[in-house]
Amino acid sequence: MAKAKPPTEEIIVKSCRYNGRSIRCEWEKGTDFYAVTFHDNPLPSFEKALKALAVHVCSLCELPAKDVDKVEPTGITVRELGDDNAQALIVAKKKIRKGKRVFNIATPLLAMYPSQDAEKKGSDCMDEDEAKAVAKFSAEIKKYILGERAQGKLALEEEKPAKGDDEPALPGLT
Repeated sequence: MAKAKPPTEEIIVKSCRYNGRSIRCEWEKGTDFYAVTFHDNPLPSFEKALKALAVHVCSLCELPAKDVDKVEPTGITVRELGDDNAQALIVAKKKIRKGKRVFNIATPLLAMYPSQDAEKKGSDCMDEDEAKAVAKFSAEIKKYILGERAQGKLALEEEKPAKGDDEPALPGLT
C-alpha cells in the first residue's frame, strides 16, 4: 500500500490558462484545492515566460521552427508523479492562413525529468530546456497567485504620515 503524502503548505500549480484578459489558475495548497479566475494584469516576466514556451511547443509537436512566430502559448497543465517529478503539457494556439482562425494545440503529456521507471518502460520525457521553461512559467504562476501583479501602487499608499502628524503641513505656514 502506498504511503499517503503528508500535506505541505507549498503551492502546487495544477493548471493555468491565459487569454490576454483573464488568468484561470488551479492549484493545491496543503489539503485544499483552489480554482480561481483572475482579471488583474500579470507581471511582464509572466508573459515573457509564457511566450518562451512557443519554441518548445514547436519542438514537442514537431512543427517547423519557422512557425514559432505563429504559435501563442496559452497555458500549462501539470500532474504530480511523486516527490521529485511531474508530468506537464503546454497548451497553445497557432494562427492559420485564412481569416482569424486558430488551431488549438496541446503538447504530449510528458515527464519533466527522466526517472528510472520511465527509462525501463521506454517512456519519453522533456529535454532539460523544455523542463526549465515549464518550471520557470510555473514559478511565475506562483508569484501571480501570491499577489505579485502589474497593478502598481497609488502614490497615496506609499506615503505614511509621521507619528503625531494627522495632517500634512501646508507650504509656507509654520
